[in-house]
Amino acid sequence: MDHPATHDLFGNEIDGWYWQLSEEAFEEEVEAFQGVGNWRAAAIAERLVATTDDVPAQLMAEYQGLWNDVGLLHEANFDSDFSPLIATYNAMMAEIGRGAFLPADAIAFIVEFICRRTGTRAS
Repeated sequence: MDHPATHDLFGNEIDGWYWQLSEEAFEEEVEAFQGVGNWRAAAIAERLVATTDDVPAQLMAEYQGLWNDVGLLHEANFDSDFSPLIATYNAMMAEIGRGAFLPADAIAFIVEFICRRTGTRAS
């Protein structure tokens, strides 16, 4: 599902493709959790899919910006340069799988991801 183009707090247009990328990633997690019979985690991942469109443009821009910055700076070593981001994402999904992280929605997941990657805490 394409998210309509929207704007961040500075009036910059945020590409609707960002929401689609996030939604597709969460859908893959639904399938993975279902594949191992972890129905509780699959339900949480389904909630992430269902609430991706609710993520504000500013937050989505920050989230995707983390991925974009690495890709622009290090195109030659895609896998190794993305590994810290992928490791953070995978760790968060593993925590969902174990019941140690229970994000209420996609906003909560993305805020936590940003906090982990930037070393900050949401208040």
